[in-house]
Amino acid sequence: MSTKVASKQSKSEMAARIKELEAEVKQLRESKLYNGHANYETWAMSMHLDGNYDGEGTYHHFQELAQEHYDSAEATSYASRDDNARRGLADALKEAMDDGCDLIGQCSVYSDLMSAALSEVNWYDLAENLLENVEKEEESSDEE
Repeated sequence: MSTKVASKQSKSEMAARIKELEAEVKQLRESKLYNGHANYETWAMSMHLDGNYDGEGTYHHFQELAQEHYDSAEATSYASRDDNARRGLADALKEAMDDGCDLIGQCSVYSDLMSAALSEVNWYDLAENLLENVEKEEESSDEE
């Protein structure tokens, strides 16, 4: 009788473990992590922004854009300077890519696929990565 109890316990433990593993697989599928990025589209865009395909000029261009957004950002009562710089840079990156793509706005399968891919890019994460390398001023601790 103790063998049946042990056997039932093992089956229930295995069933519980299978449910845990299924939940983990579901979470991984939903998170769509790809090489440390939110998804493939964000990773691919990151490779271009980092100059891996287009050379150092691309990297320097986007680093300068990040510096400009950081320098012009200000803290508000609801968001820090870093948050506002991130939001502004994310919008600028998306706009630059939309403006640079002749397919956007056309009526074709290629335009639809390009729009779908660009809509999956996590622009906020890309902006955050670019802003990690900007020169930041020391913020004063004086509050008025």
